[in-house]
Amino acid sequence: MAKVYQFPGNGKNTQKVKANPNPIRSEEEMQLKNTVALLIVSYEESKRGLEEIKAEIKELDSMHLKSAKEVIKSIKDLNKRFLKYGVSVGGYRFIASDEREVIYTNANELFYVCEDDENATTYLAGAFIEQFNHYKFTLLLDESIYHILDERMYELEITIKTLKNTKI
Repeated sequence: MAKVYQFPGNGKNTQKVKANPNPIRSEEEMQLKNTVALLIVSYEESKRGLEEIKAEIKELDSMHLKSAKEVIKSIKDLNKRFLKYGVSVGGYRFIASDEREVIYTNANELFYVCEDDENATTYLAGAFIEQFNHYKFTLLLDESIYHILDERMYELEITIKTLKNTKI
């Protein structure tokens, strides 16, 4: 008598085969997974850094400075903090003890001292120190700085979520 081969189907002897939950992955696929994981960690660290700098900047807002030298030192310090996280700030605003407004621009590294609503005098750093070193100043940070930081944190948050939800 001949045996008849029976294909798996609706018969009683069928077995369900589960897919291997840990299939063998190629080296390129593993490198890609590791790269994505490193990017996620890096972006999360950057976001935490931006949150920290935002808190630090809030503490520095309305900071009182005793001289023009301290103004220049604070500008350098603020620029370092922002540069670390890739944030570009156009300049800073100060109020002098005689109520004159002082605007510093990063682009040309000049101080503009507003005498009134229409007239301003321009100073380089050395001349500014010489002219105003005995004045006291108050730092006034613009709200747009906080907006820039919030926007950058939001962009990082979206990127992190996208990377976490990417299937490789």
